[in-house]
Amino acid sequence: MLRRISRGLLRRLDRVAAVVEGWQRARDFAAGHRRAREKFYGLLLGGLRDHGIDPATVPAMARFAEPEPGPAPRPPRHRPRAARDGFLARVAELRRRCLRSPPPLDRATPIQLFAMYCFDGTAEGSEGG
Repeated sequence: MLRRISRGLLRRLDRVAAVVEGWQRARDFAAGHRRAREKFYGLLLGGLRDHGIDPATVPAMARFAEPEPGPAPRPPRHRPRAARDGFLARVAELRRRCLRSPPPLDRATPIQLFAMYCFDGTAEGSEGG
């Protein structure tokens, strides 16, 4: 009888441990999201300053002064291998379009600012997948 009770207790403890691990994964994901947001903000600040633009005059930068948005979407269970290459290709194309016809700073989105002032496309060809 003691074995039966201990097996049942172990199953319950395993379920509790799985829930706690889920909480830990969610907390780790949120912390990673915060770090990524801070790094992106730092890149944008540096890129704008390097090009002689005061970040305080760019409306898109105001969103980073606001509190971080609510919880981020759950991370994908499987990330395709080509996700990085696809992202770099899309940013390179956005950079080409923005350099041909620059959007006004008062309407530029953060990703447009990143493409124009921080992304030079060298990472795209330096690491072949």
